[in-house]
Amino acid sequence: MYGPQPQPQTEWQEQSPCEEAEDAWAGNGEDAGWAACFLGALRRAATLRKIRLTSTTITSEITLTHGDDGEFSLSAVLNPVLGGGDRATAEELAQAAHQICP
Repeated sequence: MYGPQPQPQTEWQEQSPCEEAEDAWAGNGEDAGWAACFLGALRRAATLRKIRLTSTTITSEITLTHGDDGEFSLSAVLNPVLGGGDRATAEELAQAAHQICP
């Protein structure tokens, strides 16, 4: 295992899942950062292909997972909405954007 090791807790206070999530995510902008990066990559991919997008928006769903190995990981589902192209174009741009912003 790399990095600092967690220290055992000497005090424990019960929190609701919402409070635990708020504590875990307080001040972190992973969801906004990933979404902004990917949206920028989508726009760049469109520009490189000379595709004019009339609008772009994105939402993100971030999940914190605790694996069987005891490790934590983050995963993201990014949902872009692109105006000015058909579904095939949007899928092409999403694939290209994933190469720019993996």
